[in-house]
Amino acid sequence: MEKFENLPVVGAVVKSCAGRDRKRVFIVTGITEAAEGARLTVVNGELRRTSKPKTKNPRHVKLIAHLTEEEMLLLETDASDEAVKSLIAKYDEKTV
Repeated sequence: MEKFENLPVVGAVVKSCAGRDRKRVFIVTGITEAAEGARLTVVNGELRRTSKPKTKNPRHVKLIAHLTEEEMLLLETDASDEAVKSLIAKYDEKTV
């Protein structure tokens, strides 16, 4: 099994590097261990809403940034798709 070292943490902003969602920005909302290794649970508020998050292989994402404490608190108190989209918009502009 893969170890949980060098993985993005919950609250990390990542960009997908593989799959149909490549070049899209996501926020990591969870990390789980599966039979094939670690899996990240990611959302972006549009393609993957908070009600139906996507699981991705950590090797298929690139770390962009980490949410600040204020942003994490906002996400914990208001986990709506609109809140996720507004947070991603700040970080997506930096990568363009």
